[in-house]
Amino acid sequence: MNTVEIRNQKIIDAVLEKEKTLCPGAVALIGIYGSFQTGDVHPLSDLDLLILINDERAWQLGAAFIQEDIGVGHDIYCTDWESLRRDAAYEDPNIAKLMDARIVYCADEKCRSELEALRGQVRRKLAEPLNEADYLKAEGILKAALHCFALAMLGDDLTRVRKQAGGVLYYAENAVAMLNKRYFRKGVRRRYEELNDMTKRPERLCERIEGILSAGTVPVLKERLTLLVKELTACFEHERQAVLPEKKPADAEALRGTYEVYEPRQPG
Repeated sequence: MNTVEIRNQKIIDAVLEKEKTLCPGAVALIGIYGSFQTGDVHPLSDLDLLILINDERAWQLGAAFIQEDIGVGHDIYCTDWESLRRDAAYEDPNIAKLMDARIVYCADEKCRSELEALRGQVRRKLAEPLNEADYLKAEGILKAALHCFALAMLGDDLTRVRKQAGGVLYYAENAVAMLNKRYFRKGVRRRYEELNDMTKRPERLCERIEGILSAGTVPVLKERLTLLVKELTACFEHERQAVLPEKKPADAEALRGTYEVYEPRQPG
């Protein structure tokens, strides 16, 4: 074990020791995700833990603390089964905690089996072609991006417009991932790498994002936001036509027998 691995093990041991004292048997399993799972580790990387709990007592295990010797802060959060099941419904692409956490402690094999069942549920969804329900889910996230865009366009203060621009980018990235039936496996530093690997997206998506992040004035920021939103909505419209072809209106003869077709009376 290297120094960082020893540090991580001490954190995990401290959580389990605290469990024994405060809420014995409340932790179902512990997994490591984030940079220590993807390999994007640097000396000040914090440890991302999936601490899956069985009951309400274990919420008290959550804490934030700083390792004073190296100045690294750690946030210890707990996750219950209901939260993990919501992740398995695949409503947004930020589910690496569920899908990729490397299990380092497991109370019993039943917990592991239930976790693997949830992972299998997501994998089956991701393996299926994009369908109407998938598209509408992605489009719902796109609408959140458009809402932030509208608020940005109404603003005059650079700080406030940037805040709404951040919302546009957050929801835009999530919407694209959902349109591609993908989830984000890597950290923020490698987000462009993941986005560029997706086929259903604006061609210059990452370039547009970078331009928005570097904009220094309100007019430039709004101009670049508008360009991104136009390209993003065009991308979605293209996929919408493929997944949700417009239904041709039924003619009168086809409608007869289903319900009475209204026909205006002739005068006289």
